[in-house]
Amino acid sequence: MPLNESALSLAWLLRALTQGESTGPSHQSPGFGQRSTEGADTPQHRWHALSTAMREHQNALPDKDAELDSDIWLCKSQTVTDGILRAIWRPPDNLDDFAPGPLGQATSAGWDVRPTQSARLDALIADQPSFPDEMLLVRCNKAVASYMRLYEATTPPLVQPELKSLIIMINQILAWLNIAIGAYLRGIVLTPFRTPQDLETLTSMAELRIAAVAGSGDDDPFLQTSLVGMYNTTRFQPDQPSSTGPTHSGQGEVWRERWGWLTQDAAPEDARTAIIIAAQLLANVAIVSPLIKTAGTASQRDSTAALCYLRRLLLTLRAMAWAEEALQVEWRLVRPADLLCFAYSALRPNWPRRMIALSHRSSTVKPRLFSTPFWDSPFAALDATYAPQWETNIGMIWGLFAPTPTIVRMPSPPYRESEWCQRESELLDYLVNRCDFMRNRRLIDASESDATNLSSLLNEPRHEPGSWPRPVRLLHFPLLSAAEAALMSAAGAVRLISVAAAGRTNVVAQVIRTLWQGSHPDLPCLTNNVGGWRDYVDIFRALPSSTAQAIDDGRLIIDDHWDFADRLRFLELAKNLPDFGDPRVPALRDHLAAFEWMLVEEEALLRDYAYANLVVDCRHVSREHWERSAAYTIGRGLTSTATRVPVWFLQSANERVDQWTMVGDYRPIFTEHFEGQFSWMNIVSLPEGWFERYSERNGLRW
Repeated sequence: MPLNESALSLAWLLRALTQGESTGPSHQSPGFGQRSTEGADTPQHRWHALSTAMREHQNALPDKDAELDSDIWLCKSQTVTDGILRAIWRPPDNLDDFAPGPLGQATSAGWDVRPTQSARLDALIADQPSFPDEMLLVRCNKAVASYMRLYEATTPPLVQPELKSLIIMINQILAWLNIAIGAYLRGIVLTPFRTPQDLETLTSMAELRIAAVAGSGDDDPFLQTSLVGMYNTTRFQPDQPSSTGPTHSGQGEVWRERWGWLTQDAAPEDARTAIIIAAQLLANVAIVSPLIKTAGTASQRDSTAALCYLRRLLLTLRAMAWAEEALQVEWRLVRPADLLCFAYSALRPNWPRRMIALSHRSSTVKPRLFSTPFWDSPFAALDATYAPQWETNIGMIWGLFAPTPTIVRMPSPPYRESEWCQRESELLDYLVNRCDFMRNRRLIDASESDATNLSSLLNEPRHEPGSWPRPVRLLHFPLLSAAEAALMSAAGAVRLISVAAAGRTNVVAQVIRTLWQGSHPDLPCLTNNVGGWRDYVDIFRALPSSTAQAIDDGRLIIDDHWDFADRLRFLELAKNLPDFGDPRVPALRDHLAAFEWMLVEEEALLRDYAYANLVVDCRHVSREHWERSAAYTIGRGLTSTATRVPVWFLQSANERVDQWTMVGDYRPIFTEHFEGQFSWMNIVSLPEGWFERYSERNGLRW
């Protein structure tokens, strides 16, 4: 069997966990936990004890604590008690298994049920060769060297289009590392070790960082808040608590970047190379040895933190091994981004955990489902009732299926006419006929007429109709007049000019005047737009006459109240600007207007509309109006601007905004097929006078 680097790393980890026994899960007994191990303090023995404690502790989600609205352990389920949705622990027997599903033989009787081929992946892992530890150390260092070459080639500012594939690759590597071990341990696996002393230093560092998670002030016995924070922070800072900002179902703002990079157009071999390098980095004795040691320690909190790390590392390598194989297959419709998002989705800390997903043609099946218990069940994965977090549209769709132990497919003539349905079906066939990473997953093929009977598969207690999904508050972006659009685009340009001028307000004012007069300043243009400074000239020339006159007369006032931290944030945002040469990216003026709105207003939005998402409502909007109207300037800019809250798109049936310029598959798209379908969405608008409030806050007087 050919070498699979992710499977090789996983096989090595399984041997380390079982103290040198079998090289991985056997064909007959998948899961290392089913083999006997010596000693009472192996990670698997500790997992048995911890999972028992989880089952006995059924208050996993306090009603008052929204921060625990997540599943960092990947082993929660839910129940409905007295009409209230409550989390319960449902840990699997083995540390390297996904959470089990509730579908029993009696429940599935009369349905066409087929198991997926998880045993193929177990066999692949078991058949990987065993190398001496010295060779694995060399393998780790080679992976670090590969990463550093990518890092040196892609250091911002990035203006060379030919580097795009390398930029995608290095960020996909980081995405896999982040979801497996988080920022606390990521720096350790990216550090080369040349001597035994180097390795000892890194191992000690890992022990301290694991202890930092366990030693936090988290009073939860399973450290959920601390672990969610650790997996959402960007870097390890000794003696400082993690600062992650708000999380939505366990996903903070950092997940926006992870999903974005996985959704990029990458060649199959490039995506596979990123997985290979990440897998080689993760097979690192400097983190695995202290994790195993700490898992067996007398300290319950230290052991708990280490077990979560090990569990997520095992499951991530398992999903990566699957993706590494799947990327070598000749697909008809499935793309690399589909495979990456499918594997990644199974590792999200999302809760509630759906048990049954439905692959169907919306226009013909959703009207049948709407009045059934399946429609508003928290156990059912339906795109119409599923609230994504930072996922892209591709990530949202595959997130319905990847973590779900039972998938129902309803092929029909309309189903086969849909490209997306065909893509789903092709991947589901692969799971059933070739390979799957989730053990005990099942596929049910049913007809559309069975839609009204799907509730019988749920095997859940009845709850009040309409109690699920939870209401979600959505803030619609502001529509602009032509003058407002021009002012906000120009203000966004001022922010980037301020970065280039190192915040010197006198220089910024002179540059603005130079641009308005049609000349180019002697400063680097931070954006990679094709027109360079010429596009900025056009932006300032479009200003209202009174504003233009103020610039010409030298009456522009820039209030220097932005502190150093703000300017640093500007710089971070400037580094993350999109490729304006890509036709799917909005015009520079649109991006800058949305950038400006979020920069000035985001703190107020986070305060006044806590836990609200942004929505771009395209229902009954023509494509021409979307692409040309000044009113939609911020809406267009939100397709590329980094935001601190998720952005959704809402469309009418048959509208296909994913084919509109600038929308694509990068933001979740919800399609309304009938009135009342999205009754759980509460869409609100900014109050009148919002632009005056913004103008007072933006620090510009012109």
